[in-house]
Amino acid sequence: MLLKFFSTLYFVFLGEEDLKDVMNYLNGLAYRWKIVGVQLGLPIGKLDAIGSSEPDIEGKLLEMVKAWLQGNFDEDKCGKPTWSRLAMAVDQTNKSAARRIKSKYNNQ
Repeated sequence: MLLKFFSTLYFVFLGEEDLKDVMNYLNGLAYRWKIVGVQLGLPIGKLDAIGSSEPDIEGKLLEMVKAWLQGNFDEDKCGKPTWSRLAMAVDQTNKSAARRIKSKYNNQ
């Protein structure tokens, strides 16, 4: 994880090494994988390809998260993967999960 400090605020940029942690926070959201992917800024074409190639819903969520962590989207428009960005995206579908994620990055 890379840290950038701006006075007392910081952003923890996520990468592929954070896949397990991210998936733990998304436990139970597999059925909303595509909505979360849209909120994270992944292109619809990429999400459709994941939907077509993965037979089970958990696999779809896993591949969507991997694509996000690998930066398979317009980072200039959506920002780099961070806990904060993930919490904002998840907040649209599951406020409880978003609170758990916010707790994670607020305590680092």
